[in-house]
Amino acid sequence: MRFWINAQTFYRVHSPLAFAWADAVLEDRRYYYAFDHIEALRRQMLRSDLRLEQEDYGRPAEGKPLRRRVTLRRLAGRASSPPRQGRWLFRTVRWLRPKRVVELGTAVGIGTAYLAAGAGREAKIASLEGCPNCARIAATHLEMLGLNHNVCIRSGPFARTLPDTLREMGQVDLVFFDGHHQAASTLAYFEQCLPYAHSRTLFVFDDIYASEEMTAAWCHIRQHGRLTLTVDCFDLAFAFFHPEVREKQHLRLVPTQWKPWAKFL
Repeated sequence: MRFWINAQTFYRVHSPLAFAWADAVLEDRRYYYAFDHIEALRRQMLRSDLRLEQEDYGRPAEGKPLRRRVTLRRLAGRASSPPRQGRWLFRTVRWLRPKRVVELGTAVGIGTAYLAAGAGREAKIASLEGCPNCARIAATHLEMLGLNHNVCIRSGPFARTLPDTLREMGQVDLVFFDGHHQAASTLAYFEQCLPYAHSRTLFVFDDIYASEEMTAAWCHIRQHGRLTLTVDCFDLAFAFFHPEVREKQHLRLVPTQWKPWAKFL
């Protein structure tokens, strides 16, 4: 509630970059066929009792991944990007048109599907997932959706897969941080990706309000000297390196439909 009260809409945005992004992502009401197909797959998973062994590297026990039996229904409900977040990702990549995308945290492939559907066939997407079983399921889902043509899913701890992926990419246009929701890990991956970012790169962060430490990590990230514009939308946070933003800015934005009276103020 505090976030909503203090947030602005794009009617109060003065930065041309932030205005263009908000208009394309937060204000776009168009509904795409891809949304139906991805959400139909989600509904199938939410009805599934399939059990699999999950290896969770986000909360390791004594240096080893935490292993547990979980249902596909639970993974689809708790570990997947929700519909609104998925649509923001889809519209963001349609607006940015990235060629090289890295996702940290594939889960069962819902967020990956939104990224792949929005980015188009010319983009190269590398999605990293710690759990091999989740990675296999995600790969199957992308194939079912016809979105596997330019997506490479790599399983294993990020400490091993991320450096190799970044070296192969050379540069990255968009990085979606949706893996370890812990401050130390998030900051470490952010620092690893920084050398591969260029002036048009966009970093996207999930769950910045999942805990106090994640909120503190986001506050630390947004103060980094290379970032010129950061946009906090509560569900997701966006960090821009764009040189045309002369003065560093941090915005809290929500869609106008969340504050419909804002257009008249």
